[in-house]
Amino acid sequence: DWEAAQALSALLPEKQPAELKDEIEYLRAGSLAESGQEAEAAALYRSLGDYADAEEQAGRLYYTLAGKAEDPLTAARWYEEAGDYADAAAQAEAVYDSLYGETAAQAQAAFEAGEYETAVQLLREVNLETLPEKYQSLGDLWTEANVAAGKQLLEGGEPYAALPYFREVSDKREVRKLLQSRV
Repeated sequence: DWEAAQALSALLPEKQPAELKDEIEYLRAGSLAESGQEAEAAALYRSLGDYADAEEQAGRLYYTLAGKAEDPLTAARWYEEAGDYADAAAQAEAVYDSLYGETAAQAQAAFEAGEYETAVQLLREVNLETLPEKYQSLGDLWTEANVAAGKQLLEGGEPYAALPYFREVSDKREVRKLLQSRV
C-alpha cells in the first residue's frame, strides 16, 4: 500500500497529504468492492464522510448487501446502514414490520383485553435487546404485561404461578414492594 501511495503521490503532486490519503482510501474502497468485499468497502467509503461520492457509494453497497442477506434482520440492518440511498429506509421498515408488526399488534391487543399471560408469551419470542426504534415500546409492554400477569395471578390466589412473571421484572420497584408485602 505504501508503494502505491508513493506512486500515486508522484502523479498527483498538487494534492495535500490529507486529500491524497482520502483519494487513496477511496480507490482502495473501490478495489475492495470490485473484489467482492462489499461490507469492508462500504465501511471504508462511510469512513470517508463527504469525500467525493463516498457516502453514496457506501449507501449503494449497503443496499446491495441487504438484498443479498439471507437473514431478514441482517437485511434490515444493512438497509438502515444504506441511509438515504434509494428506498432503503422504506425497505428497512418493511422488513422490521414483517418481523415484529404482527407480534406487536397481537401482544398489544392481548394486553388491552386483560390477557396478560398471552401478551408475555407472544413477547417472549422477541429479542427485546435489539429492537429497531419503531418497536422499542415492546420492552415496556413486556414489563407491564409481566407485572399485570403476576398481579392477576396473585389476586386470583395463585402466588406460586405469579412468581415467574415477577421474576422477569424483579428490578421494578412496584414488584419489589408487592413481593415484600407478601412476605
